[in-house]
Amino acid sequence: MRPPEAAGFVGLLRPYSPPWNGLIMDRKDRLGLDEGEQAKGLMKLSVSKMAMSLGLAIVYFLSGKLGLSLAFLNASATAVWPPAGIALAAVLLLGPRIWPGIFIGAFLANVTTSGSIASSFGIAAGNTIEALVGAGLVERFAGGRRAFDRPQTIFTYVVAAGLFSTALSATFGVTSLALGGFARSDQYGAVWLTWWLGDMVSDLIVAPLILLWAGSGVQRFKWRSFVELFFVLLLVFIAGQIVFGGWFPFRVKNYPLEYLTIPLLLWAALRLGRRGTVTAAAVMSGIATLGTLRGFGPFYTGDPNESLLLLQAFMGTMTVMALSLAALTSEQKKTAEELARSEERFAKAFRASPDVLVISRLSDGMIIEVNDRWEGLFGYRREEALGQTPPTLDLYVDPVDRRKAVDIMQKEGSLREYPLDVKLRSGEIRQVHLSVEKIVVEGEPCMLSIIRDVTEQKRAEEALRESEDRLWLALEATGLGTWDFNPVTGGLKWSARTKVMFGLPPEAEVTASFFGELIHPEDRARVREAVERALDPAGGGKYGIEFRTVPLQEGAPRWVAARGQAFFDAAGRPVRFIGTALDITDRKRREEELKEKTREAQEASRLKSQILSNVSHELRTPLNGIIGYTHLLLGGTYGPVDEPQRFPMEGVLRNADELLNLINNLLDFSRIESGKLSLDLEPIELGPLLQEVLDGLKPLVEKKTLAIRFDPSQRLPAVESDRTRVRQVFSNLLSNAIKFTEEGEIRILLRDRPDRGGVEMAVHDTGIGIPAEELPKIFEAFHQVDGTLTREFGGTGLGLAIVKELVDLLKAEIRASSEYGKGSTFTLYLPYRFGELK
Repeated sequence: MRPPEAAGFVGLLRPYSPPWNGLIMDRKDRLGLDEGEQAKGLMKLSVSKMAMSLGLAIVYFLSGKLGLSLAFLNASATAVWPPAGIALAAVLLLGPRIWPGIFIGAFLANVTTSGSIASSFGIAAGNTIEALVGAGLVERFAGGRRAFDRPQTIFTYVVAAGLFSTALSATFGVTSLALGGFARSDQYGAVWLTWWLGDMVSDLIVAPLILLWAGSGVQRFKWRSFVELFFVLLLVFIAGQIVFGGWFPFRVKNYPLEYLTIPLLLWAALRLGRRGTVTAAAVMSGIATLGTLRGFGPFYTGDPNESLLLLQAFMGTMTVMALSLAALTSEQKKTAEELARSEERFAKAFRASPDVLVISRLSDGMIIEVNDRWEGLFGYRREEALGQTPPTLDLYVDPVDRRKAVDIMQKEGSLREYPLDVKLRSGEIRQVHLSVEKIVVEGEPCMLSIIRDVTEQKRAEEALRESEDRLWLALEATGLGTWDFNPVTGGLKWSARTKVMFGLPPEAEVTASFFGELIHPEDRARVREAVERALDPAGGGKYGIEFRTVPLQEGAPRWVAARGQAFFDAAGRPVRFIGTALDITDRKRREEELKEKTREAQEASRLKSQILSNVSHELRTPLNGIIGYTHLLLGGTYGPVDEPQRFPMEGVLRNADELLNLINNLLDFSRIESGKLSLDLEPIELGPLLQEVLDGLKPLVEKKTLAIRFDPSQRLPAVESDRTRVRQVFSNLLSNAIKFTEEGEIRILLRDRPDRGGVEMAVHDTGIGIPAEELPKIFEAFHQVDGTLTREFGGTGLGLAIVKELVDLLKAEIRASSEYGKGSTFTLYLPYRFGELK
């Protein structure tokens, strides 16, 4: 984590806030924790932090008491101070919020040994600042916990933590002792040096030992390495006892044999890495310290403090050198492993490449390696190619092309997709693209040549060009213009016919912005929106629009129909937009003429319906008078009527009723055509309604030998419809059945049809029937199957037409079937709910 710029110690401590610093808030944001849950999380965190601080304080106190037991110059200053390294490692591992454990442990260790509360407080503050500052500097400048990965960061660690931060602790501590009267002024320098050197060596041995074995270090250390480490530690113990423990067989117990420890540390550095190295150094340091205190070893001078100072300086220096060597060795191993993996990847890619790969010497062009694709293209086996050169294998068709490729290579240092014709072993000529890069193989300058066979690609491109030429010709023949837009480069191409549509000469250059200026101002926004939709992959890339051009030289704009398709790359970016353009000016003119004629026809139809309605109303007034007076005469209002008079008067009444029915039909048809017929929807019981209609038609039935078969007692769901219009449909259907059936029967069926979402009513008669060729026309207005039927049965041909219009208005359905001479069946489907028939 890269720290922010800041001044002073506070800025140094910012970068390595502990891992849990933002954990509670992050988890709260993700999980939506309420205030109570947040408080519980913070409480758990506080308890955890307190427990860790307490544990650190105990460890610090115990190790501090051990170190102070070796204080010879001053009771509070020792050359062996393990707590310094423990504290530094704790802050780097657990974060700066662990500082109370350091402070408490240091305070207790000192106040229970010597000095006052005030001096112990100052010493504890110095020890805490030492750990915090040292960890901050290591985090910022040496890579934190990874400070021992490279020699450079190890030396940075030594300067930051080993030299600088320990000087702060020594200064704080010795000054506190001097101010409290626990250290004489003439001893200030000696006590300060003892303090500083003890803390520094602890940072160089104890802290790396903890940091390198922390976390997953044990798991990643191989068991084979553990065995070797045990063996090395055994030798370290033996050598340590010989050099520092008095095992030397001669009488001189302080013989300078310290160099015997160096090979073992080098062995650990070269074989066991940083963990093994620091472990061996720590074991050696412990043995040497014990031996020196017993008066053995090359660093014993008679003065215990001086002896320990010399020993600590030696062990610190050797540990730093061994760790640096271990880091360098580890780095070299990683580099070698990466190089091996890279070479393996290159070898695999080299062998598996779909292109021909050739490695040849730069000096003479001799081939030193080829991949498997070589034999597949050229026909020469690998063994035949090695040691040869392309000219000796006669690979180049034209030596001039080869010479040009060599010149480019020498001038630019590489070659990219250079087109060449090569000759195969079989004599076949193939087209290839040659790319060359300079490489070094085992210290010798070489060339890596990539040969890509593009013969089939070139043939396909040529076939595509020919196909495109034929397509362009075909499009031109049909009157279509073409256009091709590149959204990446902004390039726009128009065919000559497209340019003519916009009033441009064939040689005119067209750009996207210029195209926008050629569109009619009122249509530009629509065209722009259509193009944007087409270039959006979510819309599928389809493009279709009709728009006008700006007025041309003839003074009027042209209408253009544009159709196209956009194409996208894998990332969804538009890469091509092509299509056609068609001049539809004449079509638009014809459409306008047709619209005008349609409007005229609609107006004529409206006037016809208006006239028909007016005439019908005018006819009904005198007709109602005729019918009324005829009823009065037949009823004897104006005197008795004898039989000879009654017959013609009844004929007048009958014909007047028929004329009135005709006028009513004309009025209904006129209303339906004009859309003035409204509906009054309500629930309708179809059985009772149908019975009412049959009762009204009873006089017509009684004049014939007909049987009406209908069961009004069956219970059916009600339908939502207009009672008056449904009655009218029933009446027309039944009237027609009675009219065209002289004898036999009329069957009326009602049944529930939940599969259709409604009720079915069927009227079946045994009348004259309808010819098959006339059946599709029976619902047309004024249509009669046969003119003779009109004379025989009467009617205008509007009854079934009105039925069909009313059925459509009611969102219902009607069907007709018939067998000529045997009868007809009309089936009506009415929905339960208006407009929901299935």
